[in-house]
Amino acid sequence: MPWYFSVLACLAQTGPPILTFLNEGFTFISGLCGCFGITSYQSIFPNGIPRCQEIPSVEVSGEKPTQTLNEIKKLMFNEENNHVSIIGLYGMGGVGKTTLLTELNNEFVKTSHGFDLVVWVVVSKDLDLKNIQDQIGDKLSLSWPEATQIHKQCKDIFKVLNNKKFVLLLDDIWKRVDLQEIGIPYVRNNTKEVKNRSKIVFTTRIKSVCESMGARPIKVKCLDEDEAWNLFHQTVLGAYEPCSSSNNTADDESGACFLSFLFGAKITGTELDPFIRDLAKDIAKECLGLPLALLAIGRAMAGKKELQQWEYALSTLRGSASSFPGIVCH
Repeated sequence: MPWYFSVLACLAQTGPPILTFLNEGFTFISGLCGCFGITSYQSIFPNGIPRCQEIPSVEVSGEKPTQTLNEIKKLMFNEENNHVSIIGLYGMGGVGKTTLLTELNNEFVKTSHGFDLVVWVVVSKDLDLKNIQDQIGDKLSLSWPEATQIHKQCKDIFKVLNNKKFVLLLDDIWKRVDLQEIGIPYVRNNTKEVKNRSKIVFTTRIKSVCESMGARPIKVKCLDEDEAWNLFHQTVLGAYEPCSSSNNTADDESGACFLSFLFGAKITGTELDPFIRDLAKDIAKECLGLPLALLAIGRAMAGKKELQQWEYALSTLRGSASSFPGIVCH
């Protein structure tokens, strides 16, 4: 953080009068910058842009996701793969594409890997180029009046990124995105150009989007049956407490365990009762190896101690699956 931010933060603690003064000062500076065509304070203090911002994530688990993450890292960081500049992660919704992209983003929090800047953007189904520019602008400390045209923002973004070795992470693309129209310097695969070797990685549900973006496609596969069960099992057990507790009396412990047994869910803290376990395995299978579904339903079922609750959950899942007969995860 630049020294002047620390000074301003200390001054701000002195109360409303100084805050008014600071606000007026920033307004004056902003107007002055505008007169000279300076888009942001970052244009004056270019070293103030943080390289990467950490994003909360779920730990990548399972053999297939770990293999995929290692494949991505190999394409990103090995010099022998310098010719691969655009990577597309494709797979059905809930398979863990965003989790992998998040893990990649957070890798740069630990070390730069020779890159100057990492930019994360959520694209979504309704493509909005100006919204994408605004997200990139926030990362680059660029700001524009609401009425600023796309081509003006494009020039400002290009000016900042053109001399940097950057990583652009685009989450949830549904169709081709014209990166040059946004302001992203030209990046493509299989080129001998070694000007900066910037990289672009995106996620999509549609393989043809990888082709239209000129990307090296990587399929994100579902978990196999054992991996799916382990993830679901661990998620469910995460919220269970053992029947025996140092905070309970002997009567409390025996009463709680007896009631749990009556309802078919005797909890030991490390394992489910067989009555529940069989139903839990069936529920895990209905999640089709999709980590997002396994985590969401596992958390919903964590702490459920009545057999009827598990039976109802399984029945509901099977009913939902019958509405989408074509869904098969490979």
